[in-house]
Amino acid sequence: MLRLLAVLLAVSEPQAQAPQQPPRPPPAQAPQLTDLPQLQESPPPLYPPDRLVKGETADVACLIDIDATGAVTNAVVEKLDRADFDAAALAALKLYRFSPAKMDGKPVPVRVRFVIHFVIAQKRVEAPKAATGAIHGEVVEAGNRKPIAGADVTDDTGAEAVTDAKGEYRLEAPEGERKLTVSAPGFEKRVQPIKVIAGASAEARRTWLHRVSVGDLQATIPGDKPDEAPTRRTLTHDELVNVPGSLNDPIRAVQNLPGLARAPFLGGQLLVRGTPPQDTGTYLDGHRIPQLYHFLGGPSVINEELLDRIDFYPGGYGAYYGRNLTGAIDVGTKKGDATGIHGQASVDLLQAVGFLEGPIDKNTQVEVAARRSYIDVFLPLFIPNDPKRGVTSIVPVYWDYQARADHKFGNGDELSLLFFGSDDKLSIVQKGGTQTLPISLDTHLAFHRAILDWKHTAGDLTLTLSPALGWTKQSFASDAEGLGPFGQPQTADITDLTAELRGEARYKVSRNLMIRAGMDLQFDRASYSADLQSQIQILNLGLPITQELTFNRVQPLQQWGEYVEGQFNFGKLSFVPGLRLDQYHWLEHARFSADPRLWARYALTSETSLKAYTGVYHEPPTGQQIDKDLGNPDLGLEWGLQFGTGLEHRFSDLLTASAEVFYNRRGALIVRVDPVLQDGQIFNPRLLNDGIGRAFGLEVLLRREITSQIYGFLAYTLSKSQILQYTLPGQTPQGQDAQWQAFQYDQTHILTVVLGYRPTPKWELSTRFRLVSGNPYAPVDGSTFDADSGTYTATHGQFGDAREPLFLELDVRAQRTWTFDVWSFALYLDVENVTNHLNEEFHVYDYRFRDQGSIQGLPILPTLGVKGKF
Repeated sequence: MLRLLAVLLAVSEPQAQAPQQPPRPPPAQAPQLTDLPQLQESPPPLYPPDRLVKGETADVACLIDIDATGAVTNAVVEKLDRADFDAAALAALKLYRFSPAKMDGKPVPVRVRFVIHFVIAQKRVEAPKAATGAIHGEVVEAGNRKPIAGADVTDDTGAEAVTDAKGEYRLEAPEGERKLTVSAPGFEKRVQPIKVIAGASAEARRTWLHRVSVGDLQATIPGDKPDEAPTRRTLTHDELVNVPGSLNDPIRAVQNLPGLARAPFLGGQLLVRGTPPQDTGTYLDGHRIPQLYHFLGGPSVINEELLDRIDFYPGGYGAYYGRNLTGAIDVGTKKGDATGIHGQASVDLLQAVGFLEGPIDKNTQVEVAARRSYIDVFLPLFIPNDPKRGVTSIVPVYWDYQARADHKFGNGDELSLLFFGSDDKLSIVQKGGTQTLPISLDTHLAFHRAILDWKHTAGDLTLTLSPALGWTKQSFASDAEGLGPFGQPQTADITDLTAELRGEARYKVSRNLMIRAGMDLQFDRASYSADLQSQIQILNLGLPITQELTFNRVQPLQQWGEYVEGQFNFGKLSFVPGLRLDQYHWLEHARFSADPRLWARYALTSETSLKAYTGVYHEPPTGQQIDKDLGNPDLGLEWGLQFGTGLEHRFSDLLTASAEVFYNRRGALIVRVDPVLQDGQIFNPRLLNDGIGRAFGLEVLLRREITSQIYGFLAYTLSKSQILQYTLPGQTPQGQDAQWQAFQYDQTHILTVVLGYRPTPKWELSTRFRLVSGNPYAPVDGSTFDADSGTYTATHGQFGDAREPLFLELDVRAQRTWTFDVWSFALYLDVENVTNHLNEEFHVYDYRFRDQGSIQGLPILPTLGVKGKF
């Protein structure tokens, strides 16, 4: 005899996504969600009587907040449908109890999507208990094979189980032919048959669940603020990888953040707060690297799949980073996936990229990646031919590689080894041109690095040690053909051998105090040679005279850095005083610097904080600048003073805003000077520490975190970057003749809006809009004719008296993904400057400096590519 019983079936928690919280400084790894909340108490809700009589069922999807004790603090229905079912579900959920979610072993609050199924099921109450057998299996996400924790597994007799953190399950079911139904929130259901033998264990086929919605769980991580700087803008891989105009490269997308000026064309220079690119340090896992982007604005030198996070410090950072006047950007790499072998490959019109990762054993993971461009192969096919004049174009040719291995020892120590390198050169592409002289130009930059990282934790003490070795080669050569500076042979070569050592000790003295101290050592041996020839005329009379400059140098450099910081926390107030000492030793010269720094943060409320910082920063001259034949051996250190204050506010778990005002003063800047006559003798120091600069402004960032569908941010910078113009070399600008003028990287207004939308896991649409003030330049007021040389000489106004027109660009990107059980395939189209707006980059003039024109920026630039992952 059969009778109907009302039973409640509840789905368990979905798989957690990565936490959205800035990680600790390099080389520490980002926090990991180690334990999902597990359902412990679930009082059954009251089935609405009228619905039960009518035999009606319902699925009620709710968003519930679970605090650090496992209690449900809030529950809302995701989509209101039938009020009686909704009310019954909410009333029951408020009584549910969970085990707390844990981040690195510590309880944290989370928000989960929880679905309650109201169903009418049939049950044989009089049937005797049948013989049973065991069923075990695994549930993974289709396309990437990642385990799905918390999936429901039921058979046609009502037996059920829930998958663990590894996606595995086990249940007892009656013998015979059974049907397993596997489901999880955000995924489609799968049904598969299996035969159960009494007293035996049957292994079910691996179940692949395909996503039908995007993002179901987000973790809110309380507490620790970044202890390296009051302003650290950290973006995750998912936020960056699909930003339009980034060439499918997450690191390039950092250039959209406030504080970064726009580089011309596709240039990859980091122009932070209106200062030169050399004033901002670029790091990988805490170690300085020669370049972050390939030539001519190419992609970054690190594969996107190795990225753990990208930390951008526009200013005010602590003592960990040094030898920079303005900002720092640190790219952190991640461990390989320990769950299985995964990979990715992508091909577009510019390059091909490959990536592979996986475990060696339960404590060791490896990952490798490589990239190769081939634009030099395809570009000649599209260059128009001019039979007489010909067409000459310069294209970049680049490749890079990365390999990383991680191992965790039995005592908890962690060891990682990272190898990476990059190679860039410029290739000349010429087509046609019976009247065109062939040009040979060789510009080459290559570097290789090996970084070892060790971490040991003993209670409240954490020790890290990271040595590194590197080789860098930069060269330039041109043949004696053509006009202008390439009319004579030119060759130059620089080879640099580098050894670095970073070490740090962190000790938590009490709940209110943490102290860290470290060292930052770098030893370089730079050998450089040059053979330069040029033509000059004496008093513009007679035939040109060829001058030749040939030299070989070996310049060793030792850079010793030590730092100490203390982080004090007193309720709502936290502040970090720090001191960094640096010593620089060249072959015949030595310089020293002491950089005190301080930043503080005060929590007005749980959602609003004030911050402020000040600090001293120094930057040394390069080996070439201090060379006796090329530069000035008496050069000192450039210095900078930074001040800033700001406000941060969190409107919700998803929406945050920050505003910051800053003032940077830079002094003893190295500038090139002309020879002058002093006491009857020519004084030609070439370079002097006579430059004075300043930058000040406002930076605003409104950001919506990645959720199930929508993400994006609005960044706005209002700033001025100026340099004090002086009249006499060797003297500090004084009097009425000294005045502030725009610096070459000054851009008053910079507005960037990025918006992404993921309606389903199959589609992702994104757009970027940029509106930027034009670059300053010195307008040409007229020209004079020199009869001796037969040329015109331009007369210029002051730099900054004129600006290029506003830069305006709209970029769009669309990606369609097809997901199979074992792998996924994506097709993307990225279009820069979709409106084909003409943006003027530089002014050009005719030989008389009368008629003027401009060099336009990039026209509409579509890029079509494919990407496969497994």
